[in-house]
Amino acid sequence: MLSLLEILESLVLGKLTTNPNETSDQNYGEIIAIAQAEQKKIKNKLFETCFNITDESRFELYIHKVQNDITHLLDQLYNFLDSEETILSINQNSPLSFKDLQISVYYILEDLLDYIESQFPKYFNLEAAIPNRKRVIAIRQFSDNLEDLYKYQDLIPSKLLVITGLPIKNFIKDPSTSTYRCYYYLQRYMKEIFNFRNSEIQRVDLSYYIIRKLIRLNFNLVNFLNFITSEIRNNVNQLDTLSEKIDQLSLYLKEINQTLVIPEIGYIPHQRSIKGLLSEWIIEEVYHLDKSLHKSLTKAPIVQNKLDENFKIQTDLSVPQYAFLLRTFVETGLFKNKDQDKALTKLFAFITKTKGAENISPESLRKLFYKDDEKVREVVKTAIIKMLNYIQTLNILLILLNTCITDLPPVMDTMITFS
Repeated sequence: MLSLLEILESLVLGKLTTNPNETSDQNYGEIIAIAQAEQKKIKNKLFETCFNITDESRFELYIHKVQNDITHLLDQLYNFLDSEETILSINQNSPLSFKDLQISVYYILEDLLDYIESQFPKYFNLEAAIPNRKRVIAIRQFSDNLEDLYKYQDLIPSKLLVITGLPIKNFIKDPSTSTYRCYYYLQRYMKEIFNFRNSEIQRVDLSYYIIRKLIRLNFNLVNFLNFITSEIRNNVNQLDTLSEKIDQLSLYLKEINQTLVIPEIGYIPHQRSIKGLLSEWIIEEVYHLDKSLHKSLTKAPIVQNKLDENFKIQTDLSVPQYAFLLRTFVETGLFKNKDQDKALTKLFAFITKTKGAENISPESLRKLFYKDDEKVREVVKTAIIKMLNYIQTLNILLILLNTCITDLPPVMDTMITFS
Protein backbone atom coordinates (compact mmCIF):
# COMPACT_ATOMS: atom_id res chain seq x y z
CA MET A 1 0.00 0.00 0.00
CA LEU A 2 2.81 2.42 0.81
CA SER A 3 4.14 2.17 -2.77
CA LEU A 4 0.76 2.85 -4.38
CA LEU A 5 1.91 6.24 -5.76
CA GLU A 6 5.54 5.25 -6.24
CA ILE A 7 5.53 5.39 -10.07
CA LEU A 8 3.57 8.68 -10.21
CA GLU A 9 5.91 10.20 -7.63
CA SER A 10 8.89 9.07 -9.70
CA LEU A 11 7.42 10.70 -12.81
CA VAL A 12 6.59 14.01 -11.13
CA LEU A 13 9.61 14.42 -8.87
CA GLY A 14 12.12 12.72 -11.18
CA LYS A 15 11.09 13.97 -14.63
CA LEU A 16 8.47 16.74 -14.54
CA THR A 17 9.85 19.10 -11.90
CA THR A 18 13.43 19.10 -13.23
CA ASN A 19 15.20 20.47 -16.29
CA PRO A 20 13.07 19.74 -19.38
CA ASN A 21 16.23 18.88 -21.36
CA GLU A 22 16.55 15.72 -19.30
CA THR A 23 13.31 14.35 -20.80
CA SER A 24 13.34 13.70 -24.54
CA ASP A 25 10.40 14.65 -26.77
CA GLN A 26 9.97 11.04 -27.79
CA ASN A 27 9.13 10.08 -24.18
CA TYR A 28 6.31 12.64 -23.67
CA GLY A 29 3.52 10.50 -25.05
CA GLU A 30 4.90 7.44 -23.28
CA ILE A 31 5.02 9.27 -19.93
CA ILE A 32 1.39 10.36 -20.31
CA ALA A 33 0.37 6.77 -21.12
CA ILE A 34 2.23 5.51 -18.03
CA ALA A 35 0.52 8.13 -15.83
CA GLN A 36 -2.92 7.19 -17.20
CA ALA A 37 -2.28 3.49 -16.61
CA GLU A 38 -1.11 4.19 -13.06
CA GLN A 39 -4.18 6.31 -12.38
CA LYS A 40 -6.47 3.47 -13.47
CA LYS A 41 -4.50 0.92 -11.43
CA ILE A 42 -4.69 3.12 -8.28
CA LYS A 43 -8.46 3.59 -8.67
CA ASN A 44 -8.96 -0.16 -8.97
CA LYS A 45 -6.70 -0.82 -5.99
CA LEU A 46 -8.54 1.70 -3.81
CA PHE A 47 -11.92 0.25 -4.77
CA GLU A 48 -10.72 -3.28 -4.08
CA THR A 49 -9.28 -2.27 -0.69
CA CYS A 50 -12.52 -0.52 0.29
CA PHE A 51 -14.58 -3.55 -0.77
CA ASN A 52 -12.50 -5.87 1.44
CA ILE A 53 -12.19 -3.45 4.33
CA THR A 54 -11.87 -4.93 7.83
CA ASP A 55 -10.61 -1.94 9.82
CA GLU A 56 -12.28 1.35 8.91
CA SER A 57 -9.95 3.49 11.00
CA ARG A 58 -6.88 2.12 9.21
CA PHE A 59 -8.51 2.61 5.82
CA GLU A 60 -9.38 6.19 6.73
CA LEU A 61 -5.75 6.93 7.64
CA TYR A 62 -4.70 5.27 4.40
CA ILE A 63 -7.04 7.48 2.35
CA HIS A 64 -5.74 10.53 4.21
CA LYS A 65 -2.17 9.62 3.29
CA VAL A 66 -2.97 8.99 -0.39
CA GLN A 67 -4.95 12.27 -0.48
CA ASN A 68 -2.06 14.16 1.10
CA ASP A 69 0.52 12.60 -1.27
CA ILE A 70 -1.52 13.45 -4.38
CA THR A 71 -2.03 17.03 -3.16
CA HIS A 72 1.73 17.33 -2.60
CA LEU A 73 2.45 16.14 -6.17
CA LEU A 74 -0.15 18.54 -7.58
CA ASP A 75 1.40 21.47 -5.69
CA GLN A 76 4.90 20.49 -6.85
CA LEU A 77 3.77 20.50 -10.47
CA TYR A 78 1.72 23.68 -10.15
CA ASN A 79 4.57 25.57 -8.50
CA PHE A 80 6.89 24.50 -11.33
CA LEU A 81 4.35 25.90 -13.78
CA ASP A 82 3.12 29.50 -13.60
CA SER A 83 1.54 29.48 -10.13
CA GLU A 84 -0.79 32.35 -11.10
CA GLU A 85 -2.48 30.48 -13.93
CA THR A 86 -5.97 29.18 -13.19
CA ILE A 87 -6.64 27.66 -16.60
CA LEU A 88 -4.03 25.14 -17.69
CA SER A 89 -4.51 24.58 -21.41
CA ILE A 90 -2.65 22.40 -23.90
CA ASN A 91 -1.87 23.73 -27.37
CA GLN A 92 -3.48 21.22 -29.70
CA ASN A 93 -2.03 22.83 -32.87
CA SER A 94 1.62 22.24 -32.11
CA PRO A 95 3.81 19.30 -31.03
CA LEU A 96 3.56 18.24 -27.40
CA SER A 97 5.80 20.48 -25.29
CA PHE A 98 7.31 19.82 -21.89
CA LYS A 99 4.75 22.19 -20.35
CA ASP A 100 1.95 20.29 -22.12
CA LEU A 101 3.34 17.11 -20.56
CA GLN A 102 3.29 18.68 -17.10
CA ILE A 103 -0.26 19.91 -17.59
CA SER A 104 -1.43 16.50 -18.84
CA VAL A 105 -0.01 14.71 -15.80
CA TYR A 106 -1.42 17.45 -13.54
CA TYR A 107 -4.93 16.78 -14.81
CA ILE A 108 -4.43 13.01 -14.40
CA LEU A 109 -3.49 13.55 -10.74
CA GLU A 110 -6.32 16.04 -10.23
CA ASP A 111 -8.83 13.55 -11.64
CA LEU A 112 -7.47 10.89 -9.27
CA LEU A 113 -7.95 13.20 -6.27
CA ASP A 114 -11.49 14.06 -7.43
CA TYR A 115 -12.20 10.33 -7.70
CA ILE A 116 -11.13 9.72 -4.11
CA GLU A 117 -13.22 12.66 -2.92
CA SER A 118 -16.37 11.50 -4.72
CA GLN A 119 -16.05 7.75 -4.15
CA PHE A 120 -14.82 7.78 -0.53
CA PRO A 121 -16.46 10.86 1.04
CA LYS A 122 -16.77 9.10 4.40
CA TYR A 123 -12.98 8.77 4.65
CA PHE A 124 -11.92 11.93 2.81
CA ASN A 125 -10.05 14.38 5.05
CA LEU A 126 -12.02 17.65 5.08
CA GLU A 127 -9.45 19.26 7.39
CA ALA A 128 -6.68 18.80 4.81
CA ALA A 129 -5.50 21.70 2.67
CA ILE A 130 -6.88 22.02 -0.84
CA PRO A 131 -4.38 22.04 -3.75
CA ASN A 132 -2.76 25.40 -4.48
CA ARG A 133 -4.41 25.78 -7.89
CA LYS A 134 -7.86 25.22 -6.39
CA ARG A 135 -7.04 27.86 -3.79
CA VAL A 136 -5.93 30.40 -6.42
CA ILE A 137 -9.18 29.84 -8.37
CA ALA A 138 -11.24 30.15 -5.18
CA ILE A 139 -9.50 33.38 -4.12
CA ARG A 140 -10.29 35.01 -7.45
CA GLN A 141 -13.90 33.83 -7.33
CA PHE A 142 -14.43 34.91 -3.71
CA SER A 143 -12.72 38.28 -4.32
CA ASP A 144 -15.19 38.96 -7.12
CA ASN A 145 -18.03 37.99 -4.78
CA LEU A 146 -16.69 40.37 -2.14
CA GLU A 147 -16.63 43.23 -4.63
CA ASP A 148 -20.22 42.44 -5.59
CA LEU A 149 -21.22 42.52 -1.92
CA TYR A 150 -19.70 45.99 -1.42
CA LYS A 151 -21.86 47.33 -4.24
CA TYR A 152 -24.78 47.19 -1.77
CA GLN A 153 -23.00 49.00 1.06
CA ASP A 154 -25.69 51.70 1.08
CA LEU A 155 -28.32 49.06 1.87
CA ILE A 156 -26.38 47.13 4.53
CA PRO A 157 -25.16 48.46 7.92
CA SER A 158 -21.37 48.81 7.92
CA LYS A 159 -20.90 46.40 10.85
CA LEU A 160 -22.96 43.69 9.15
CA LEU A 161 -21.09 44.28 5.88
CA VAL A 162 -17.71 43.81 7.59
CA ILE A 163 -18.89 40.66 9.40
CA THR A 164 -20.34 39.18 6.20
CA GLY A 165 -17.03 39.68 4.39
CA LEU A 166 -14.86 38.24 7.21
CA PRO A 167 -14.79 34.57 6.11
CA ILE A 168 -13.78 35.57 2.57
CA LYS A 169 -11.01 37.88 3.80
CA ASN A 170 -9.73 35.21 6.18
CA PHE A 171 -9.62 32.65 3.38
CA ILE A 172 -7.68 35.06 1.13
CA LYS A 173 -5.16 36.20 3.77
CA ASP A 174 -4.62 33.03 5.78
CA PRO A 175 -3.54 29.87 3.90
CA SER A 176 -4.25 27.80 7.02
CA THR A 177 -7.97 28.38 6.45
CA SER A 178 -7.80 26.81 2.96
CA THR A 179 -9.15 23.44 4.01
CA TYR A 180 -11.73 21.43 2.11
CA ARG A 181 -14.27 22.07 4.87
CA CYS A 182 -13.78 25.85 4.69
CA TYR A 183 -13.74 25.77 0.87
CA TYR A 184 -17.06 23.87 0.70
CA TYR A 185 -18.58 26.15 3.34
CA LEU A 186 -17.64 29.30 1.43
CA GLN A 187 -18.96 27.86 -1.83
CA ARG A 188 -22.34 27.35 -0.16
CA TYR A 189 -21.96 30.68 1.66
CA MET A 190 -21.60 32.61 -1.61
CA LYS A 191 -24.48 30.75 -3.21
CA GLU A 192 -26.85 31.51 -0.30
CA ILE A 193 -25.85 35.14 0.27
CA PHE A 194 -26.10 36.09 -3.40
CA ASN A 195 -29.25 34.12 -4.11
CA PHE A 196 -31.29 37.15 -5.05
CA ARG A 197 -31.87 39.15 -8.23
CA ASN A 198 -31.04 42.82 -8.57
CA SER A 199 -34.69 43.55 -9.33
CA GLU A 200 -35.64 42.28 -5.87
CA ILE A 201 -33.29 44.55 -3.91
CA GLN A 202 -35.82 47.35 -3.59
CA ARG A 203 -38.50 44.97 -2.37
CA VAL A 204 -36.59 43.27 0.42
CA ASP A 205 -34.80 44.39 3.54
CA LEU A 206 -31.32 43.30 2.51
CA SER A 207 -29.98 43.38 6.08
CA TYR A 208 -32.79 41.11 7.28
CA TYR A 209 -32.21 38.85 4.26
CA ILE A 210 -28.49 38.48 4.98
CA ILE A 211 -29.05 37.87 8.72
CA ARG A 212 -31.56 35.10 7.98
CA LYS A 213 -29.14 33.56 5.48
CA LEU A 214 -26.24 33.68 7.95
CA ILE A 215 -28.35 31.91 10.57
CA ARG A 216 -29.36 29.32 7.96
CA LEU A 217 -25.65 28.83 7.15
CA ASN A 218 -24.86 28.42 10.87
CA PHE A 219 -22.40 31.31 10.72
CA ASN A 220 -21.38 30.69 14.33
CA LEU A 221 -18.83 33.48 14.61
CA VAL A 222 -18.76 35.43 17.89
CA ASN A 223 -18.76 38.74 15.99
CA PHE A 224 -22.04 37.81 14.32
CA LEU A 225 -23.60 36.67 17.62
CA ASN A 226 -22.63 39.96 19.28
CA PHE A 227 -23.99 41.97 16.34
CA ILE A 228 -27.39 40.22 16.42
CA THR A 229 -27.80 40.43 20.21
CA SER A 230 -26.81 44.11 20.14
CA GLU A 231 -29.39 44.85 17.42
CA ILE A 232 -32.11 42.96 19.31
CA ARG A 233 -31.29 44.74 22.57
CA ASN A 234 -31.37 48.17 20.89
CA ASN A 235 -34.74 47.46 19.27
CA VAL A 236 -36.26 46.09 22.47
CA ASN A 237 -35.01 49.00 24.59
CA GLN A 238 -36.98 51.41 22.43
CA LEU A 239 -40.25 49.90 23.69
CA ASP A 240 -42.00 51.43 26.68
CA THR A 241 -43.30 48.55 28.81
CA LEU A 242 -41.94 45.23 30.00
CA SER A 243 -44.83 43.42 28.34
CA GLU A 244 -44.01 44.97 24.98
CA LYS A 245 -40.36 44.00 25.37
CA ILE A 246 -41.26 40.42 26.22
CA ASP A 247 -43.64 40.22 23.27
CA GLN A 248 -40.98 41.55 20.88
CA LEU A 249 -38.36 39.12 22.19
CA SER A 250 -40.86 36.28 21.82
CA LEU A 251 -41.38 37.29 18.20
CA TYR A 252 -37.62 37.25 17.58
CA LEU A 253 -37.38 33.82 19.22
CA LYS A 254 -40.19 32.50 17.03
CA GLU A 255 -38.51 33.75 13.85
CA ILE A 256 -35.13 32.29 14.81
CA ASN A 257 -36.56 28.93 15.85
CA GLN A 258 -38.48 28.70 12.57
CA THR A 259 -35.36 29.36 10.48
CA LEU A 260 -34.27 26.12 8.81
CA VAL A 261 -30.52 25.57 9.24
CA ILE A 262 -28.61 23.61 6.60
CA PRO A 263 -27.76 20.22 8.22
CA GLU A 264 -24.19 19.43 9.26
CA ILE A 265 -22.75 22.81 8.34
CA GLY A 266 -21.00 25.52 10.32
CA TYR A 267 -18.31 28.11 9.83
CA ILE A 268 -16.51 26.98 12.99
CA PRO A 269 -16.79 23.17 13.20
CA HIS A 270 -17.59 21.45 16.51
CA GLN A 271 -18.91 24.71 18.00
CA ARG A 272 -22.50 25.33 19.08
CA SER A 273 -24.86 26.52 16.37
CA ILE A 274 -25.67 30.22 16.02
CA LYS A 275 -29.36 29.34 16.14
CA GLY A 276 -28.96 27.62 19.52
CA LEU A 277 -26.81 30.44 20.92
CA LEU A 278 -29.30 33.12 19.85
CA SER A 279 -32.31 31.18 21.16
CA GLU A 280 -30.63 30.65 24.52
CA TRP A 281 -29.72 34.35 24.78
CA ILE A 282 -33.28 35.49 24.01
CA ILE A 283 -34.78 33.00 26.49
CA GLU A 284 -32.51 34.36 29.22
CA GLU A 285 -33.55 37.93 28.35
CA VAL A 286 -37.24 36.97 28.46
CA TYR A 287 -36.74 35.21 31.81
CA HIS A 288 -35.09 38.31 33.29
CA LEU A 289 -37.83 40.66 32.02
CA ASP A 290 -40.56 38.27 33.12
CA LYS A 291 -39.20 38.25 36.66
CA SER A 292 -39.17 42.05 36.63
CA LEU A 293 -42.75 42.07 35.34
CA HIS A 294 -43.98 39.76 38.09
CA LYS A 295 -42.32 41.95 40.72
CA SER A 296 -44.14 44.97 39.34
CA LEU A 297 -47.42 43.05 39.35
CA THR A 298 -47.05 42.03 42.99
CA LYS A 299 -46.59 45.69 43.88
CA ALA A 300 -49.66 46.77 41.90
CA PRO A 301 -52.77 47.86 43.85
CA ILE A 302 -55.18 45.06 44.64
CA VAL A 303 -58.84 45.51 43.72
CA GLN A 304 -60.80 45.99 46.93
CA ASN A 305 -63.85 43.75 47.21
CA LYS A 306 -65.35 41.14 49.42
CA LEU A 307 -64.57 38.27 47.12
CA ASP A 308 -61.85 35.76 47.77
CA GLU A 309 -58.63 37.48 46.66
CA ASN A 310 -57.61 34.31 44.83
CA PHE A 311 -60.86 34.17 42.87
CA LYS A 312 -60.57 34.78 39.12
CA ILE A 313 -62.95 34.54 36.20
CA GLN A 314 -61.80 31.71 33.94
CA THR A 315 -62.06 31.82 30.14
CA ASP A 316 -60.78 29.68 27.28
CA LEU A 317 -60.09 32.78 25.24
CA SER A 318 -56.49 33.87 24.75
CA VAL A 319 -55.34 37.28 26.00
CA PRO A 320 -55.68 38.93 22.54
CA GLN A 321 -59.17 37.40 22.11
CA TYR A 322 -60.26 38.48 25.59
CA ALA A 323 -58.99 42.03 24.98
CA PHE A 324 -60.98 42.23 21.75
CA LEU A 325 -64.11 40.94 23.51
CA LEU A 326 -63.82 43.71 26.12
CA ARG A 327 -63.35 46.25 23.35
CA THR A 328 -66.46 44.89 21.62
CA PHE A 329 -68.47 45.36 24.83
CA VAL A 330 -67.28 48.98 25.06
CA GLU A 331 -67.74 49.87 21.38
CA THR A 332 -71.25 48.40 21.26
CA GLY A 333 -72.30 50.25 24.41
CA LEU A 334 -72.70 47.21 26.67
CA PHE A 335 -69.99 48.72 28.89
CA LYS A 336 -70.42 52.47 29.32
CA ASN A 337 -66.82 53.03 30.33
CA LYS A 338 -65.70 54.53 27.03
CA ASP A 339 -62.36 56.39 27.16
CA GLN A 340 -61.56 54.51 30.36
CA ASP A 341 -59.72 51.62 28.76
CA LYS A 342 -56.75 51.83 31.15
CA ALA A 343 -58.88 51.38 34.28
CA LEU A 344 -61.07 48.80 32.56
CA THR A 345 -58.21 46.61 31.36
CA LYS A 346 -56.48 46.89 34.75
CA LEU A 347 -59.63 45.66 36.52
CA PHE A 348 -60.22 42.70 34.21
CA ALA A 349 -56.53 41.80 34.16
CA PHE A 350 -56.61 41.26 37.95
CA ILE A 351 -59.85 39.28 38.05
CA THR A 352 -59.38 37.07 34.98
CA LYS A 353 -57.20 34.21 33.90
CA THR A 354 -57.24 33.23 30.24
CA LYS A 355 -56.20 30.24 28.22
CA GLY A 356 -52.48 29.86 28.87
CA ALA A 357 -52.15 32.91 31.15
CA GLU A 358 -52.67 32.49 34.89
CA ASN A 359 -51.74 36.14 35.44
CA ILE A 360 -52.48 38.83 32.86
CA SER A 361 -50.39 41.94 32.61
CA PRO A 362 -52.59 45.07 32.62
CA GLU A 363 -50.22 46.72 30.17
CA SER A 364 -50.39 43.73 27.84
CA LEU A 365 -54.22 43.65 27.98
CA ARG A 366 -54.40 47.39 27.35
CA LYS A 367 -52.03 47.17 24.38
CA LEU A 368 -53.99 44.29 22.85
CA PHE A 369 -57.24 46.19 23.48
CA TYR A 370 -56.56 48.14 20.28
CA LYS A 371 -54.93 45.33 18.31
CA ASP A 372 -56.72 42.55 16.53
CA ASP A 373 -56.48 40.39 13.45
CA GLU A 374 -58.78 38.20 11.42
CA LYS A 375 -58.16 35.09 13.55
CA VAL A 376 -58.88 36.94 16.79
CA ARG A 377 -62.07 38.47 15.39
CA GLU A 378 -63.23 35.08 14.10
CA VAL A 379 -62.83 33.40 17.51
CA VAL A 380 -64.70 36.22 19.32
CA LYS A 381 -67.37 36.20 16.62
CA THR A 382 -67.87 32.46 17.17
CA ALA A 383 -68.21 33.04 20.94
CA ILE A 384 -70.82 35.78 20.44
CA ILE A 385 -72.75 33.65 17.94
CA LYS A 386 -72.77 30.90 20.55
CA MET A 387 -74.36 33.36 23.02
CA LEU A 388 -76.98 34.38 20.46
CA ASN A 389 -77.74 30.74 19.70
CA TYR A 390 -78.25 30.11 23.41
CA ILE A 391 -80.75 33.01 23.62
CA GLN A 392 -82.49 31.76 20.48
CA THR A 393 -82.74 28.29 21.96
CA LEU A 394 -84.40 29.70 25.10
CA ASN A 395 -86.87 31.60 22.89
CA ILE A 396 -87.76 28.44 20.99
CA LEU A 397 -88.23 26.48 24.22
CA LEU A 398 -90.51 29.21 25.55
CA ILE A 399 -92.61 29.15 22.35
CA LEU A 400 -92.88 25.37 22.52
CA LEU A 401 -93.87 25.50 26.18
CA ASN A 402 -96.60 28.07 25.51
CA THR A 403 -97.86 26.01 22.56
CA CYS A 404 -98.07 22.88 24.70
CA ILE A 405 -100.00 24.72 27.44
CA THR A 406 -102.45 26.18 24.94
CA ASP A 407 -103.16 22.76 23.41
CA LEU A 408 -103.82 20.99 26.74
CA PRO A 409 -107.39 19.64 27.42
CA PRO A 410 -109.61 21.71 29.79
CA VAL A 411 -109.17 19.36 32.76
CA MET A 412 -105.40 19.46 32.53
CA ASP A 413 -105.53 23.18 31.94
CA THR A 414 -107.67 23.59 35.07
CA MET A 415 -105.30 21.41 37.04
CA ILE A 416 -102.30 23.44 36.05
CA THR A 417 -104.11 26.72 36.65
CA PHE A 418 -105.45 25.52 39.95
CA SER A 419 -102.05 24.41 41.14
